[in-house]
Amino acid sequence: TQFELWMSLLEFEESNPQKLPPAMHDARVRFTFNQALMCMQYYPAVWYDYSQWCILHASATVAAETLEKATKAMPSCLFLHFHSADYLEAQNKTEEAKAVYEALLERDDVDKTLVMIQYMRFARRSQSPDAARKVFMRARKTDACTYQVYIASALTEFHQGKD
Repeated sequence: TQFELWMSLLEFEESNPQKLPPAMHDARVRFTFNQALMCMQYYPAVWYDYSQWCILHASATVAAETLEKATKAMPSCLFLHFHSADYLEAQNKTEEAKAVYEALLERDDVDKTLVMIQYMRFARRSQSPDAARKVFMRARKTDACTYQVYIASALTEFHQGKD
């Protein structure tokens, strides 16, 4: 398929078969990713690979811009939004990561159950167990709260709750 062909081309370019200097190689790989995204814009795997490559080989600004473009190209893809939030968390930008989850909770076209579960895990990692409990309490009061939210909260408390 076209997807597999693009992925094999990207893998080939990343291996630097021409033994280009780092600056030229980076430009070539970015160019190839941009070419791939022209026809594979709605494939989250391509955006994910591009963002991962930018995180490893480019600046933090380029990686953040790539993730922003990805979430704008595919606004209903939770995978890319969660990846963006995880990247922001890794960069110690917890307020920006929190804003990603809050924005997702305000939308009607996403699975709020999954967003709430990920938000609880994020709050526990980045803030405290009490912050995760507050997210759970907030989730319980919404109509979108399903049994999965209760299970996720209970399992987190069971496995990580030491207080």
